[in-house]
Amino acid sequence: MQKHIKKIFVCEFITAGGFTGQELPQKLLNEGLLMRDALLRDLADLPYEITVTCDARIACPSVPCTTIQTADDPWQVWKDCMHQADAVWLIAPETDNILLKLMEMACLEGAWILGCSPAAVRVASRKSSTFSILTEAGVTIVPTYDYGNWPRLPGISYLAKPDDGAGCEDTVCFAQAEDLDEWLIQHQAIASHVVQPYLTGISASLSCIMHEGRAVVLSVNRQHIALNGHTLSFTGVGVNALPELWSLAEPLAHQVASALPGLSGYVGIDAILQDGRLVVIEINPRLTTSYVGLRESIGQNPAALILLMLEQADFKPGDLIRKRVDIHV
Repeated sequence: MQKHIKKIFVCEFITAGGFTGQELPQKLLNEGLLMRDALLRDLADLPYEITVTCDARIACPSVPCTTIQTADDPWQVWKDCMHQADAVWLIAPETDNILLKLMEMACLEGAWILGCSPAAVRVASRKSSTFSILTEAGVTIVPTYDYGNWPRLPGISYLAKPDDGAGCEDTVCFAQAEDLDEWLIQHQAIASHVVQPYLTGISASLSCIMHEGRAVVLSVNRQHIALNGHTLSFTGVGVNALPELWSLAEPLAHQVASALPGLSGYVGIDAILQDGRLVVIEINPRLTTSYVGLRESIGQNPAALILLMLEQADFKPGDLIRKRVDIHV
């Protein structure tokens, strides 16, 4: 490893106090709790001291925990925790640059980020910049337009989503371009949203470990995306439900890692299987919900594998069992 680690501060934004003074968004909270607790379970098997912070409305996990009260400034508390830690493991949405701000704070406090570089997060946090970087590298990715250059082709359904959104947040789909146009204007989303053609096919995701341009695929997952009226929502994932796509997943992961070598630690890639190829939808430079079922699915401790990848240039995960595990949110 780059330096000796004794103490790791784990910060999952939703559960750690990111909504202090606001109503807790229940669906995001449920996913945050699942990811946090799965990571803490895996880290408990390793020789590190783990600390967390926790919103006062949520029960603290069984590790040293600082409770965030309504009057507290969570960012100041996180800063103090980062200063006291050797390394930080951050789980946060890309929306409003939250993940990037946490990473930049960790860098200023001298803590090692067990994840992607801020530069890579800056790219991956936006659909538009991800499209530009991956297209230049020859990676097949869904066309992504801003409002000004959206082609509005007849007979094609289009999605609109926040350029910096996470998951299916504020994502809508319309069969007619003029209806989507009207929605964007009514919701004052012309500047905030990008537009993509709605691709039909199998919704997949890759759970990967990356470091310095290298990639190891741990699972190929089936994403469950529901379209209710014009709104998309994520309802769950089948971890390693698509092992038949392994031959497509591995070269894609290597392409993405090579195109954006700052991707490091756990990285999720969302994709659509269409016409026998995987088309990238977005990159998640952090833990995703698929991590929750990963340990049972592969028969190994994924946190241990991630840390090994960060310290060994020739890391290989060994045999993975590829068992399907379903996670519902």
